[in-house]
This record gives sequence, C-alpha cells and structure tokens, in this order.
Amino acid sequence: MAGRKVTVPTAENIESVFSAGPVAAIFLYMVAPDKLLGWNYELNDVEKSIILDKYQDLPNFGMGDSINYEAVIAADPTIAVNVGTINDKMISDCDKLSKSLGVPVVAVDGDLSASAEAYRFMGELLGEEEQAEKLASYAEKTFADIEKMEVPEDKKVRIYYGNGEDSLETAPAGSAHGQIIDMVNAVNVA
Repeated sequence: MAGRKVTVPTAENIESVFSAGPVAAIFLYMVAPDKLLGWNYELNDVEKSIILDKYQDLPNFGMGDSINYEAVIAADPTIAVNVGTINDKMISDCDKLSKSLGVPVVAVDGDLSASAEAYRFMGELLGEEEQAEKLASYAEKTFADIEKMEVPEDKKVRIYYGNGEDSLETAPAGSAHGQIIDMVNAVNVA
C-alpha cells in the first residue's frame, strides 16, 4: 500500500506473520488470527476479555526499538506486516525490518479512513478475502453512518481522550489516535 514492490509467497504459503506493532497485530487478529505469530506487548485484562482464549498466550515479541529479533527469527515468520502512516519513514522502517528479519515486510495504510481498503488488501494478501470483506463492509457502513450524523452544537458533549497506561497522554486533533474523534462531529474535545 506504500507503492513498494515486495515479493511475497502466495496466500496459501503464508503460514505465519510477524506484526511490527500493535495495530498490525490487531489487523492480523481480525483478518487471519491463525497466522498471527504473536503480540507486541503483554495483553491486559480488558484485551483478554475480548480476544479468544487460544490467542491470548501467543508470545510477546516487542515493538519498535524493543523487538526481540532473535525470538522473531527463531519463530520463523513467512512475512511481516507494518501498519501505520504511509510516508518515507514507514517505508524506511519496513526496509530495515526486512533486512533485520530476512523476510518481506508489507506496508499497510493505517489511516482510519483507509480501513476498508486495508482490510481488503490484507484479505487478499493472506487468502482471507471473505473475512476481510465483512470487516471492510462494516467499516464503510460505520463511516457512512458517522458522516450522516448531525448533532446540534448545544447537544455536543465534551470529552478528554487519554492514551497510555495512566491515560495522561493526550491524543491531539489530527493525530492517528484522535482520528475517530475528528470524524465524529458530536463532540467538543476538552
């Protein structure tokens, strides 16, 4: 999705996929959970309450500067997937990760408005077109419903959206984490 040319095996020959970060792991879990090599952090109790038991104990390989490259290489993924903002840095990160792991790294657009396209792309990549289409259709319907919302100014609510373990990291307007808030015209960000 970043305009790179990457040679990957056919879908039926992709046995396991390393997720370069949490967003990639969630995409993989939703599209092709049996191909998810592992997580990028320890799942918390809320996440465990919605993730099927058989996927909760997958190994934690880390992310960013904390990736355990030796463990990933030993687990022998077929490919890796990186989901995020498509830009020069992401392309460079994908190329570096590919060299470090010795497997192709596929870039997927993580922009919220590109969700349907990302699902379809991953579905085709992993041979899970039917599941991906369900997710893509749901995303398209949800975004269409959001676009139709008209909330009068006096009915809008104020919110604070906090990130991080202590919820004290703010997701500013225009950021990837705050995208859903920007889409919904029913709130005033505090």
